[in-house]
Amino acid sequence: MLARPDPLERLLRLGVAFAFVGVAIQTVLHLTNNLVLDGDVESFDPDAEHNALAWASASATFAAAYVALVRAVLVPQSRTRYLLIAAIFGFFSLDDAIEIHEQVSWNLAVETLGLPSYVQGRLFAVIYLPLLAGAGFLLWRIARESPARIRVHIQAGLGLLVLAVLVEPVTLIWQSQGVGAKSVPDTIEVGIEEGAELGGWILLATALTGLLYLALSASSPPPGTAPPRSSP
Repeated sequence: MLARPDPLERLLRLGVAFAFVGVAIQTVLHLTNNLVLDGDVESFDPDAEHNALAWASASATFAAAYVALVRAVLVPQSRTRYLLIAAIFGFFSLDDAIEIHEQVSWNLAVETLGLPSYVQGRLFAVIYLPLLAGAGFLLWRIARESPARIRVHIQAGLGLLVLAVLVEPVTLIWQSQGVGAKSVPDTIEVGIEEGAELGGWILLATALTGLLYLALSASSPPPGTAPPRSSP
C-alpha cells in the first residue's frame, strides 16, 4: 500500500493546484472577454477593479500577510522579519482593494507632471520600489533558510511577482506607439501580468503556511506523548 504524502506535501501540492486553476480560469475569462466579447464584460477583466478577479488577487495577498503575522506572533525565531513581511503584504493587499497606488500615480503623473494618462498606472513600481525591494530581500533570506521543497515555492512565487512588474512597462511602450487597450498585444500583456501576480501570491501564501506548519510542528510534542509532569 502506498504511503500517503505528509501534511506539508499535501499543502504544497494544494497550493500549486490552486495557483494553476486560478490562473487558468482568470486567463480564459480574460481572453474570452477581449477576443470574443470585445472587452464589454468588466467582471471578466483582471485589470479592472472591484470584481471577483481583483478580489482573488487581493485575498491571496492578504492570506500571505496573515500567515506571516501568525508566524511572527507564535514563533520567536525571525519574528522581526516576518512582521515586516506581514506589514508590507498587508499594505499591498489594502492597496489592491482601495486603489492607493492608482490615486497616487494619477496625482503625480497626470496632475503634477502633466504626463499622458497611460503612464499613470505604470508609476507604481517606481513609487513602491523600496517596498518591493524590501519584500523581495526578506523573502530571499527566508527561502535560503527554508527546506528545499518550500524554497522552490518561495522562489517561484517571487519570480512570478517580479515577472508581473517587469512586463508592466510593455503596455506603456505599446500605448505610446498608439496600440490601444483591449488589442491583441495588450490582451497578452495583461494576461501574463495578472496571471503571474495571482499565481505568485498564491504560491507565497502556500509557502509561508508551510513554514508556519513546520515551526509549530517543531515546537509541539510528538502525537501520543504526554506533557511533562511538574514536580510537587
